[in-house]
Order: sequence, then C-alpha cells, then structure tokens
Amino acid sequence: TADIYLDPDWQMPWEPGDTITNPDLADTLELIAEEGEEAFYRGEIAEKIVDTVQKYGGNLTTEDFADYDINVTEPVHGTYRGYDIYSSALPSSGGAIILEMLNILENYDVASMDPESAEYFHLLSETMKLGFADRAEFMGDPEFNEVPVAGLIDKEYGKTQAERIDPAKAGSYEAGEPMPQESDSTTHFSIIDSQGNMVAVTKTVDATFASGLVAEGTGILLNDTLYDFSLDKESPNVIAGGKRPLSSMSPTLVLKDGEPFLALGAPGSTRIITGVTQVISKVIDHGM
Repeated sequence: TADIYLDPDWQMPWEPGDTITNPDLADTLELIAEEGEEAFYRGEIAEKIVDTVQKYGGNLTTEDFADYDINVTEPVHGTYRGYDIYSSALPSSGGAIILEMLNILENYDVASMDPESAEYFHLLSETMKLGFADRAEFMGDPEFNEVPVAGLIDKEYGKTQAERIDPAKAGSYEAGEPMPQESDSTTHFSIIDSQGNMVAVTKTVDATFASGLVAEGTGILLNDTLYDFSLDKESPNVIAGGKRPLSSMSPTLVLKDGEPFLALGAPGSTRIITGVTQVISKVIDHGM
C-alpha cells in the first residue's frame, strides 16, 4: 500500500499535482473489462483479495465473493415544501433520517430566519440531535431488523418531533416513537445533463486509506467498512455474518413539480446526513 500511496523519497503522502501510478490496478480493470464480473467475484481477483485478507488475519473467503448479491432497492421518498425528495434506502441510514429532519424543519418558518442567526443554528442542531437519536436506536440492515422507515419519514411524526424542541435552550434527546410499519472516506458526485437526467453517486472506502491494504497483484485498496458495525449486542447494527453494515451515504435527488431541481450528496461520515439536510434547507428556504 505504501508503495502506491506514499512518495518513496519521503515516505509521506503524495502532494497535490503529483502523479500516482498503479499498474496493478490498471491490469485489474482491464481484466474486468475483458472477462466481466466473473473475474472479480469468482476469478483470480477474488482469490488475490482473499489471500491478502487472510494473510493479515481476516476471515474473508472466496465463497463470500461467489455468494455476494447486489441489492437493488427503491429510494425513500418524501416531500419538503412542495419539492419531491428521493434519497438512499437502507442499509444507508441517510435517506430516512434526512427526510425525518426535513419534516421537522417544515414545521418552522425557516425562510424568515437569518441563515447566520443563533435562532437558525439552534433549530438545525436540535433537529439533527433528534434525527441522530433515532438513527442510533432504529437503523440497521433491514434483512436483520424491522426498521420503522415509514414511521420515521411520516409528516405527523416530524410534527411530533418538532414539538420536542425548546427554542430557548438546547435539549438532550432519547429516540422518538415513530409510527410502526409492517415487516417487509467517501466521495460523491452529482451530474445533470442537458436533457434533465440526474444522477447522484456516493462511494466510500470508509476511513482514510481504508484498511491500509492493497490486495497483492490487483492494485485494489480494500475498504474497512466492517468498522461501521456496532459491537453492542443490543444494537440493530450489531455485526453478524451475511449482514450489511449501516451507512450514512445519502445520494439524493430533489424534484419540483416532477422536474429535476437538485442532485446532491456529500462525503463526511455521519456529517453527510446533516450536511445534505442543511443544503436542501438552504436552497429551498433561503434561495441559496
């Protein structure tokens, strides 16, 4: 890993403007282009990644790669002052909590507030504390937990949460009681083309330099997203085999009267959720 990401003369990270070469990764991408997904999930790339992980004490197996499936999920949907908001579904917690926080803000005349005022920042911080109390209490992989998403993004629940805020002082909040529902280091980019097609994409390897391991012979930097699990046995996000860790990634689309208006997302771990909420509010409420 250091051979790729550190300057060999100084053993320090490369500076802006330096050129990083990673020929193994180039070969890996060429192999995927030629052989498709089989090369990655069931071929030599999977074998090299597993060999590297096991060499350093990890438990990843080639069967884990072969058995892996991509979940295609419907985005969570809500509205904010007449705008349609679409964002990421579980196991990312971002979309539902963003909608919950926007529903709380919708109970206030945010547009009349000075965006640099103590009043505005107090409202934002209290709203975010309420949202994150619910995130910690309820959010986890929906394949393993019953997550009350419909309740969390319900307008009436947002109103109930808003009523918990004291405009005169900071609060300390336990999770709320959303309406029940039936069982059933990060980079972001947004693109809108000339025809109005929008895409919002967030990708992550989690911490800086991720696991610190490049799978030998592949050039692939391995993520450390298992760190996103909880070790608390009572948490809905507790680590378990076959389970997907909770995420904060929140690629989000905003429509006005059915037409594209805004595509956004962010890096920043749990700050993604609060950042996206602030941007939507700033744009819609203050015309920024």
